[in-house]
Amino acid sequence: MSQQVLDRLSGSLQLQPGAAIPGNLRSSRRDWARLLAPGLPAEVLPGRLGLVFGLCAHAHRLCAGLSLAAALATPGERIALAPAQAQVLQRETLREHLRRILLDWPRLLLKPGMGAQSFQLQARRALLSCPLLLQDAIDLPPEQWRAPTLAWMERELLGLSAPSFLALWQHRPQACLELWSQEGEGFLPQLFMQLRELADQPWAGARPLHPQASEADLLWLAQAMGGQPGFCMAPQWRGVCAETGPWTRWRLGAAEQGLSSLWLRLGARLVECLRLALTEDGEHGAAYLDAGALCLAPGQGLAWVEMARGLLVHRIELEAGPQGGYSLESRVRSCQVLAPTEWNFHPEGAVASGLAALPSNLTPRVCQASHLLMNAYDPCVSYDLVDSSPMRQALSPNLAGDCHA
Repeated sequence: MSQQVLDRLSGSLQLQPGAAIPGNLRSSRRDWARLLAPGLPAEVLPGRLGLVFGLCAHAHRLCAGLSLAAALATPGERIALAPAQAQVLQRETLREHLRRILLDWPRLLLKPGMGAQSFQLQARRALLSCPLLLQDAIDLPPEQWRAPTLAWMERELLGLSAPSFLALWQHRPQACLELWSQEGEGFLPQLFMQLRELADQPWAGARPLHPQASEADLLWLAQAMGGQPGFCMAPQWRGVCAETGPWTRWRLGAAEQGLSSLWLRLGARLVECLRLALTEDGEHGAAYLDAGALCLAPGQGLAWVEMARGLLVHRIELEAGPQGGYSLESRVRSCQVLAPTEWNFHPEGAVASGLAALPSNLTPRVCQASHLLMNAYDPCVSYDLVDSSPMRQALSPNLAGDCHA
């Protein structure tokens, strides 16, 4: 299958810096779960959604499995991830973060003259030596990959100990990045230093997405997903745009949820890598990412999983069998998938507002600022920059090979 065909199937984003909202951020994503899931046997749904949603297959399989388990439970019952499932989520989220940091950031975040080729070479060397990204590490339990991967991150990415970095970040994120980017050794602190002038600017963002804050919020979201046509393609939280990512995790304290720049949002992704690789203590490792499910009614389940790009939500409704019951053999009546990309790249959301504030001329600085916006929020599909009139493609970062939903 050609890359163009894959692009059409997965969809893409078109960005128009300098144009007003709505209209400067357009998505060709399609609601594949709504189209493909009805009529499927329930037991095959997790695997089928894993195939549809590519490189984030693990998160979709887990979320679909949780929603299915909830649909077969008692109304009001909560379902949690099994320890083995939490370890898969931990490992694959960390792997995806590292791929984005090492493959995308050096390639896309620097404008000409900022040493991008040197950064890319150093990042590639680091990637090739990462214990967790080796093929034979895929099925290893955490106790076998955690310590080597943490030591690798301290050596190749941080240039100092992870506990020292985290201790400062937890209380003073801004001071942590300032000190590290000025004094840290290696390509990554240097990259952060190069980005600071552009990225360390006030950024309001949108409200953090936390539907798991109460059962009432979960029920509201389930109703919106199942009852409002088009909601999953352009969601808003009770009428306002919201955002989700490593800086909005359920476990984070107020100091880390109030990150006020794109620079700090990039830092939050790096910090999450450290937390996922730390020894299990109830707050780090596999316990760090929140996931769960709720039985909405007989045959109906809602599930949520914190994955690399933010909070993923699935809702499922099954058809009752001849005796009125539900089982893994039941057919799917409806299924909705609400991915982080739809929150973060809403046509009236924070990224769209950031694009509107940029000049319309696609100078190297405007292109760099656009790439910064996109990589801070990390879309799950490719994107193109287009000139202001008409919507004619001007620059493609060729992200199609990195599509992940």
